[in-house]
Amino acid sequence: EKLKKDVLYQFRVTTFEENEKLCEMAGELLIRSGAPSIIRHVLEELSTNAMLRAPRNVHGKPKFHFQVRASDTLIPIENIRLEEEDSFDVFFGIAEESGVVCVRDFHGSLDREEILYRLERHVTSDPSTGLPVGVSDTHGRGLFISREHVDHLIFNIDPGKCTEVIAILSVEGGLRNRALSIYQIDPS
Repeated sequence: EKLKKDVLYQFRVTTFEENEKLCEMAGELLIRSGAPSIIRHVLEELSTNAMLRAPRNVHGKPKFHFQVRASDTLIPIENIRLEEEDSFDVFFGIAEESGVVCVRDFHGSLDREEILYRLERHVTSDPSTGLPVGVSDTHGRGLFISREHVDHLIFNIDPGKCTEVIAILSVEGGLRNRALSIYQIDPS
């Protein structure tokens, strides 16, 4: 069965297990409907980021502590337990000859500077090794992978309220444009 064109399907993810099943099902449907197979990987990366990086505790600090711009703590994904307020939405579909994946969390904890910092670490070479300086980072890689494989990666950020990441990938394939758009509401 294929997806109806120009329809976005929406699911609320509340557990790690739901996320796994949704990525598998949505990825398969998108591929059967003409999207390149990499779209499943992009969906997995974006939804995992929402599960790992967006949740906050009652004090407004990240629930799963990680140090920004230093050695990051890696949390085994099977240890992730989402609280009710940490659920997030996943949208997917085929629109105008493109596969579309969108992940929306309700924390707004990602910001423009962090996105640009993480992406830049994967395109900047370490002169002593010739490898990207971010090659051993435990996070940021998913954003970079997604950015490299989609035609347009869009971030809509309302700080402290919502982060929405939209990935658009042409079903035609060919040369990727790799556009990046970051829209962030000024908190003042």
